[in-house]
Amino acid sequence: MVQLLRLGRAFETEFLIACRKVGRCEKLPDTRYNKPPCDHYSVWSQPKILTFFECKSTNCRDLPLADMKPHQLEAMNHYDHAFPGTYAGFVIQYRALNGSPVYYIAGKAVQGYLDQHPGVRYLPTDFVRGSGISIGIREANPNTRLCNRLEIGDFLVRLNKT
Repeated sequence: MVQLLRLGRAFETEFLIACRKVGRCEKLPDTRYNKPPCDHYSVWSQPKILTFFECKSTNCRDLPLADMKPHQLEAMNHYDHAFPGTYAGFVIQYRALNGSPVYYIAGKAVQGYLDQHPGVRYLPTDFVRGSGISIGIREANPNTRLCNRLEIGDFLVRLNKT
């Protein structure tokens, strides 16, 4: 269990670092005294959008809905497209799949799926692939000692077109 928490926090950190290479992105403090609606928020200048991201990392083929806290789902659904240029959703890393792909899915899309499929316990990967946006990963280069990098700039441009 502790190892899984470490992997989740490592993904949050990786995502935050990748976002900060493109613009200003802030992590909301998560203590036992508060329940922030998401992990990160940002006001981007290129493109001009406001984002709220909740990062999830899973070693399952499909994301267990138990990993999404009710207040997070409610907030992502509420904030998503609340104003023009506002996006809120989940950034999901699938460690069990080849290449550990990363996808963004809007809060409203997740809520819509749950409304149509009451009682489900998992968010299917096929639904996330079909309704979400893939966040590209630039592969590591051993010659330059670079690690894998999330392609946040390209992702934000595609997000702004939705």
